[in-house]
Amino acid sequence: MDDTLGGSLSSITIFADLKGGEIETLERSCVWTRFPAGRVILGQDDTPADICFLIAGQAQMIGAAAPGAPMVRAGIPAGDFFGGLAPLDGRPRAAPVDPTRDVNTATAAPAQRRGRAR
Repeated sequence: MDDTLGGSLSSITIFADLKGGEIETLERSCVWTRFPAGRVILGQDDTPADICFLIAGQAQMIGAAAPGAPMVRAGIPAGDFFGGLAPLDGRPRAAPVDPTRDVNTATAAPAQRRGRAR
């Protein structure tokens, strides 16, 4: 995990009911990454099966209203997650996600999610 931005999965709303030991186990299985503002976190048409949890910072999902005319589809605050639909439907990412300021993410691969679902 990046100490500059810090954070824990306990700040993610969908994990609010997990106990400390469960969160720590999940945190150890995640890949922690810091992205500076302006660097793409997920690209449109990417096919990774990972789900990203936004630990700190803020990001946005960008779409196109018309060719060459970007439009913000959704703001993503710290404590939220994104990228969850592509692993479910098996299709490429529908839109890129860009940080609007420096962010810290934790990424869970499919094997970790299967273990959590049990």
